[in-house]
Amino acid sequence: MAVSGFFGRYNLRMIDVQLEPPAEIYAMSHAVLRLKIQNNKKHFPAFLLRVKVMCGEALVAYLDSSGEGSAAVSVVFEKRGMQTTGSIRICSVFPFNFFVRCIQIPDKEPLLVLPELRKCSLTQPAQQGRQHAEGLLSDSRGYESGIISLRPYQAGDPLRHIHWKAAAKTDKLLTKEFPSSRAEPVLINFDELDIPDIETKISCTAYALNRLIRQGTPAGLVIEKKVLKPSLGSGHRLKMLEKLALYGN
Repeated sequence: MAVSGFFGRYNLRMIDVQLEPPAEIYAMSHAVLRLKIQNNKKHFPAFLLRVKVMCGEALVAYLDSSGEGSAAVSVVFEKRGMQTTGSIRICSVFPFNFFVRCIQIPDKEPLLVLPELRKCSLTQPAQQGRQHAEGLLSDSRGYESGIISLRPYQAGDPLRHIHWKAAAKTDKLLTKEFPSSRAEPVLINFDELDIPDIETKISCTAYALNRLIRQGTPAGLVIEKKVLKPSLGSGHRLKMLEKLALYGN
């Protein structure tokens, strides 16, 4: 028992874990966090480590001395804004599964959690073109002929718009972008949307902006009397989602 206790405690010594979050995390949706697990013991491997982050758990069967491993956990953040995962818990059943010993590593690095995406109608007309935002959220994108650019594939892109030849050459999925015949800019005035519940209002706006830009429609946002002019691109889209994520915080 004494030997078991010694090796069990030593198995957890000098173990370091770093989180690598995905580029986009949405509230109330599963997010996959990558874990880098480092065994800093120079002369002793690590065995059977269970790494727990929030509701997610991963098993690392073996780490060589001074070795590094990786794992992934799926977690769900319930709230938008700057959030932390709390403590990272590392447990060991080595060597004989008699006792489970655990240590905790505080995770102080906040993560930006974007709003929950909720499909609903926006009754505030766009300020340019006098078109309702929900009228532009269909799957028929009305493309004209001709590819204007290629960009990295994003979840939700139609499979028919993937450039398969380029993907075969680069080993990466790329999406074709076309000039849109319905690319009249849309400016959503968040401040004037007639949705009483603030979280529903934020989620609906986030969904509309996400969908509009991914359909090739330049979209902008008026929020707290500040104007983000209609544009395209992932950076612009994330900037607007960040404004919504931090609203009221």
